[in-house]
This record gives sequence, C-alpha cells and structure tokens, in this order.
Amino acid sequence: MQDGNPNGYYVLDFDGAKVTPRFILSGENANLNERMRIVLDPLLDGTRDADGNIVAINRGRLIPGTKVVVNLYDGGERDSVNVSFDGGQFLEMRNVLRNDPFMVRQHAKYTGTPDAFSSPQPSSHIWEYELPADLTAGLHAVVVQSKDEFGQEASQSFSFELLD
Repeated sequence: MQDGNPNGYYVLDFDGAKVTPRFILSGENANLNERMRIVLDPLLDGTRDADGNIVAINRGRLIPGTKVVVNLYDGGERDSVNVSFDGGQFLEMRNVLRNDPFMVRQHAKYTGTPDAFSSPQPSSHIWEYELPADLTAGLHAVVVQSKDEFGQEASQSFSFELLD
C-alpha cells in the first residue's frame, strides 16, 4: 500500500462482546508474527555508489540526524513504540505523520519499470527516534517493542554497522 502497510488481512478474536483485531501479513512468504518494518533514514553515508545505487545496507558512516524509523503495520496514535540501543534502556519513539522511507526508496527504484507503483503517501503508523550522536564505530543492535491499543505486544530486532 502507498502508506507502507503490506498486504494482509485481519483475524478477529472474540471474548464475549470484546473484540481484538490482529493484522496478519498475506502472501506465501508472510511471517505471521511480523508486525513492523525498521529502517534507517537517511541511509548511512557510504551505502550508495556515485550513481545513487544502494551498494550496502545498514553499513556506513553516521549522518547527523539519522533516525530509526518504524512502520508499525496498521498501528495508530493509541499504540506505543519503544527502542533500545545495544541492550540499553527502552526509549519512547515519537509517532509522526510522514512517508515510509522504505516505500520512498522502493518507488524511486521501480519508477519507469513495469513494476512501478504510485507515489508513497503519508502514513499515520510511523514512529521515529534519532540515533544517538555518540555511537561508536562497530556493530549496533536495535530492539523495538510495541504495544497496541488492545494490549498486543510485539518485538523485533535490527542491526547496523557504523564505520570509522
């Protein structure tokens, strides 16, 4: 979808008059437990060649203002999303209205090809947190935890490598 939400469907769990919807990814490679996409925006310096083609993913030099961006699939303002860097304390991420950077990159990649799709649109289920400026060179682990308005929790990890 243009807001970065993948194709999927809902399973509704009923407990008397209480209903809890669960969003499930569709498709043959869908992970039933996947609830979010985590990316860096902008990409780290050194991830693109001179022509702008991506040559490395999540490996390069830190650009000031780089953020961890989470698309919590079908999330909303009543959900909470928190991030931890390298096993540290969990920090509250900020819910923002913006385009999913993954979708922006996919749109640019496929523009002018038979696989092209329409322009990305702002999403209400995006959370972001600026990377700490004091991160050292090396591999870094990110853990993102979410809790939706129905009490359903999810966790996903992500890693990136900073070069000198």
